[in-house]
Amino acid sequence: MQTPSSLNQLLRRGDVWRGRRALRLGDVRPSGFAELDRHLVGGGWPLGALVEIGAPRLGSGEWLLLSRSLRDSAAEGGYLLLVNPPALPCGAALAQLGIPLERLLVVRASQRNELLAAVLEGLNAGCIRLLLFWESRRALSYAELRKVQLAASHGHSLCIALSTGSMRSHSPAALRLALQPRRAGAQVYIRRQRGGDAGLQVTLPWPANWALRTFDESAGLPLSSAQQQARPPVAAAVLPLEAPG
Repeated sequence: MQTPSSLNQLLRRGDVWRGRRALRLGDVRPSGFAELDRHLVGGGWPLGALVEIGAPRLGSGEWLLLSRSLRDSAAEGGYLLLVNPPALPCGAALAQLGIPLERLLVVRASQRNELLAAVLEGLNAGCIRLLLFWESRRALSYAELRKVQLAASHGHSLCIALSTGSMRSHSPAALRLALQPRRAGAQVYIRRQRGGDAGLQVTLPWPANWALRTFDESAGLPLSSAQQQARPPVAAAVLPLEAPG
């Protein structure tokens, strides 16, 4: 039988939802997009919880969506941890987004158990303000994601899982978003959020310095006119990652 103390401990866990309890002030970090924040419970990204973002391919607007959060997290004095990025971070592009490189940590994980261990250790470190990890071909199981959600609930970090291709049907994430690049901007679809409405959709306009791009209808991506010539430097703003070599 549950005692009052053990029940209270259970209810304090971040992976236990108590009806439509609203998030307290300070439990969220603004996304930097007022229209999106109006639809998110508490008015921003949930802290101490797992957020899942799915996109059809890399460069679908994920860096646009997360740029403000990356800057704000670094400004708080903590570190940004990228686990298993699909390519090398591009310093010039990250600097263009206002992200200080001295606050950036990158971890490579060749196996799924290494990916999980890196994420859990990062969440338990106490100095990571934002942890962003890519699942790609090493997708975590539901049980493993539960461990991530539980570890996130013990801290105050923003923890985001990025995946490409089809999103899993079930996930313990507190917030699940689907990204789709459109001509007008990055379309954000709220698939699920704990204690809030789902099925909502917001389009984030491409920044003005991306306006010179043409749109590849077949890929659904904003591309540099470098499809005809050389890619201009501004192209790095779309995907602050670059292939090695």
